[in-house]
Order: sequence, then structure tokens, then C-alpha cells
Amino acid sequence: MRLLRCALLNTLLLLSPALLAQTDSVTVTGRIRNLTPQLYRRSPQVLITRTNILQASQEIAHPAPLDAEGRFQVKVPLIYPLEELSFNFSNITTGFLAAPGTLSIDLNADSLYVAEAPFRFGGVNAQVNQQYARYRAYEAKNRKKPDGERLARQTTGRTAASAYRYLVDTFTETFRAFAASQTVLPLLSRWITAIARYDAARFQYEQAMAEGTDLPAALNDTLRPADDRLLTVARATAMERFSQYTVQGMSLLSAGQTNRSLPVPTLVDMVERYGKNLSETDRQRLRAIQAAGVIRQSDLRFVKGLMEQNADLFQRLINYEVLLGQGQTRYDTPSLDYLRGYTLVSALPTLPLTNAQLLYRHIRSQIKDPYIGTSLTDVYNRETKDSLLMQEAAGRLATGDSLSGLNEIASGIFATRNRTASGSQLLGTLLKNNAGRIVYALVWSPMAEESRQTALAAQRLRDAFSPRELALLYIAAPDVDPTVWQEYIVKNNLKGDHLYLSAEQWNEGISQLGNSYISVFDRAGKLQKRSAIAPQEFDKLVPQLKKLL
Repeated sequence: MRLLRCALLNTLLLLSPALLAQTDSVTVTGRIRNLTPQLYRRSPQVLITRTNILQASQEIAHPAPLDAEGRFQVKVPLIYPLEELSFNFSNITTGFLAAPGTLSIDLNADSLYVAEAPFRFGGVNAQVNQQYARYRAYEAKNRKKPDGERLARQTTGRTAASAYRYLVDTFTETFRAFAASQTVLPLLSRWITAIARYDAARFQYEQAMAEGTDLPAALNDTLRPADDRLLTVARATAMERFSQYTVQGMSLLSAGQTNRSLPVPTLVDMVERYGKNLSETDRQRLRAIQAAGVIRQSDLRFVKGLMEQNADLFQRLINYEVLLGQGQTRYDTPSLDYLRGYTLVSALPTLPLTNAQLLYRHIRSQIKDPYIGTSLTDVYNRETKDSLLMQEAAGRLATGDSLSGLNEIASGIFATRNRTASGSQLLGTLLKNNAGRIVYALVWSPMAEESRQTALAAQRLRDAFSPRELALLYIAAPDVDPTVWQEYIVKNNLKGDHLYLSAEQWNEGISQLGNSYISVFDRAGKLQKRSAIAPQEFDKLVPQLKKLL
């Protein structure tokens, strides 16, 4: 037992502050009273969504199925002591402030679309959330529609500090009117004011990026006051804009510099840590170069040869270290910690699993802020949670070099990659396999955010049509890394037919698509629509497709 206690103590001593600040959780319970069968069929669950500070553009959904009496319960992880979450049911949405513990939300189905604030909160932060719902109802009636052009005119010519104060005053105008008529809870005031501060900072960063102007580093203090442990969607969005602004600025600075190299010890250390299949002789030579502190021409060729075995990883590592090195001259540690986490999170969808693992290890070890560190781990774990499934799919794809188009690499995911057949043969096979169905064909790339969102949005069509009526055909754009392609479709469960074409195959196959990135084929396999409606316009797309049934 004494040995066990010593082992446990040693383990605790080795834990980093980030691990000690591990995620907590809130249990969200509630009930939709007077739930009708019709409403249940339309909305059989509620969704609780949260935001990761490093991933503002992606909501993390936690579904809670409704039981026969309209009750629900779901446990949601939290990273910050206070987090703004969102409740979604049918077409009704509201934000609420969560903290560790239990929180309840009750609604009456009879008054969903009648009452201004149909929610009844209980548990943690109940009074604040109830007053927040009333404020949002007041805001919907009294707030003037935001006018970006007017705000831009009003802030032009001001100093950054003056423009920031003006924006905060503008964004809190409605709340001040609300507070003048009643007693506002201090936490609600803090919450609404924080949203306004971050919205103001976001506006300034977007304006600076559009105009190519420079903002003082002191503005970053508005994004993370020392005592701010409240995470809102506005905060995550503002921090994302800060990172985009910073990376854009540092990239422009780097473009004018001829020397983008790393110090020899740093470069050699990275090669030794992350190089592929290094022999002991390779490692000894790397250590000798590092000890010398200089690199000869023959040594440079040697190091470059090792890097070429995983060129994408080392290029990303070099770009990361150069950019963060530039940032150290301008930003303090908290800002740099956020930039470190954001750099990896924004790259994860375009990284093969093995490179994602190595970059995570490299970047995570440099982050000192416990909340940013835990947020990065949260995103990384979600992005790689299906690693075993991805590896199994890769094995199936490696042996699926056939013309059948029936290679199921994961449940409902059929992938075709043939190095010898022509592009027209491969596309023709897939259209033949889906004879009798409408085929919605989408050219996409996992390397671009907009294209990834389009690919994900197309999955909604599977809910609007039966498998006998419609088939989804995803065609990878040319020059996409095949490993990234295969791993992305599996981890994001993009069900349907997937086709990977080489550059030569692509040139042949694209003509059959009418040289369009979104095409529709009828049940006979005949091209009907070039430049068809995108899946994001779901309500317009579905009627167009149903006309072909």
C-alpha cells in the first residue's frame, strides 16, 4: 500500500497544470410539457450545443432524446468555470450559462411559439438564465438591426481605443435600456458586457484584415482580461478573428523576408524527434551536427534527405516555428498560447492522422495556459477518436483496386480508387451501380473549409430521400492527399459513394460532370443539372430533386 501511495503521489506531481484543470461537466435535464405526437415526430430530441474557444466555427452538439412524457437529460463537458451553451428544440433556441452541477430547462409545447420567453430554468444559474431569456425577448423587439457599413463609417478616423469604446457603447445600448427598467443581476451584466466587448474586438479585427491596417497589441487585452473565466460564443469568435488577423499579418511580414530558416539546433532537434525510420547512425550524425552548432553543405543535404521522407510535416513545423518566433516579439504568452492551439486546430482537417499526432505532441507541450491546453486536447481527441476505424478503412481501401465501385471501407461508405482505369470508366461504373436512383454528384476537397462544409451539408439529403430514390456521389478534387481524403470521409461519416481520381483521370472524368462541381443525374444516368443548387440551400434543392423522381 505504501508503494501504491508513493506511485500515486509521483503521478500527481508529474501532472501538468493543464491536466489538473481537466474538464468538468453540467447535467442538463428538463421536460417539454404537452408534447404532441406530431411535434415529437418532427423533433424527437433536444440539442445542447457548446463551443470550444479554439474552434468557434463549429458547434459541438450533445443530443438528448425525449421520452414519451417529453423528459430529457444529457451530460455536457465543460472546460471553463462558466460557459455559454445553447438549447435547441424544434425551431426554438436560447442561450444559457452553464456551470458544473445540474441545470434544468422546462417548456410548454402549447406556448412554444406564443410566449416571449417560454423557458423555465432551474438549478445552477437559474435566475441569471431566466433574466437572460427575458432580455433576449426584449432585445428582439427593441434592438436596431446591426449596420456594418454605418459602424465602419463611425469608427473611421478614430484611434483603435476610441473605436473600441464606441463599438462597446453601441453594442450595449439595448442592454442599458433594459437595465434602466429593472434590477439586473451582476452575473447577467458581466455576461452581456463580455459579449459586447468581444463583438467589438471581432469587428475591429475584421476591419483591420479587410483594410490591411495594423492594430495595437494592447487591444488583445480586451480579449482575455486576467480574471475572465467566462466562455461565450462571441469570445471564441473574437479569438478566432484575432488569430486570423495575426497569421495574416505575420505571413505578409514573412513574404518580404528572405530568411525564413530556423536555428540549426532547433531544426536538427525536430528532425531527430519526428524523422521517419531513423537509424542509430542517423541519430548520431544529427547529434554531432547539433553539438557543432553549424551545418556543412554535406550535412545540409543529409538533413534535407531525412526531411523529404515526410515533407508535409516538416514544412508545417518550420512554418509554425517561424511564425511563432515572429509573434514572440509582439505578443505575450497568453496570446501566443492561443495562437499555438489555433494553428493546430485549423490544420487538423487537412492532416493525415500520423502527422496530426506528431504536431499535437509538439504544440501541446508548448502551451502553458490550462484552459487553452485542455481546449486543444478536447478538439484533438474528437478529431482522432475514430483512429482505429480510419486505419481499418485504409486497409480495405488498399486492397480495393477494382472497377466494381462496391468497396465498403466503413459502414455505408463506399470508396473507389483505381490507378489503371480511366476517369470516365470509373465514373461510369458508379453511375451504373446507382441506376434507378437520382445521383447528386459533388466535387469537393477536404483541404478547404468551405468545401468541407458543403460535403457535410449534403448528408442532410439522406434524411429527405430514401436510399432507393437518391445516391450521393463525392468526387475528390485533384491534388488532394489520398490519406487525408480517406481519413476525413471516415471520421466524418460521409455516407455514400466516394471516388478518388488522379490528375489524368480527373481530366477525363470532369467532362462527364458537365465541367461542374455540383451535378445531378436522373434515374437513367443522364446528366440533368449542371451547376446544381448547393446542399446549403436545402429548402430549394429538395424540390428540384423531387421533380426527377
